[in-house]
Amino acid sequence: MDPKTYLKTKVMTSSPAELRLMLLDGAIKFVQQAIQGVNESEFESVYEGVSRSQAILTELMSSLRPEHDPELCERLNGLYTYVFNLLVKANGDMSAQPLEEALKLLEYERE
Repeated sequence: MDPKTYLKTKVMTSSPAELRLMLLDGAIKFVQQAIQGVNESEFESVYEGVSRSQAILTELMSSLRPEHDPELCERLNGLYTYVFNLLVKANGDMSAQPLEEALKLLEYERE
């Protein structure tokens, strides 16, 4: 089975909680890629890592269902918005510090 077919099957058969973990894992991976890009002055890598992380955060925000737990959703939306803004700052400044903060928050959320 090729990797794309495997991933598609995994996504289609996963529970919502498993999908959320996969999204967080992806965001973490792409923030790490952006940090490496900053450290190596590879601006394309920074842009790609930040852009893909932002897309994942947007997906996480859009998947929140306030009708189930409004307070939790409000807190998660605040966290994801804050991390998104850190990524915007990092991309504009080409700075690792906001990326490292974003990474810590995503890893904490992943736990």
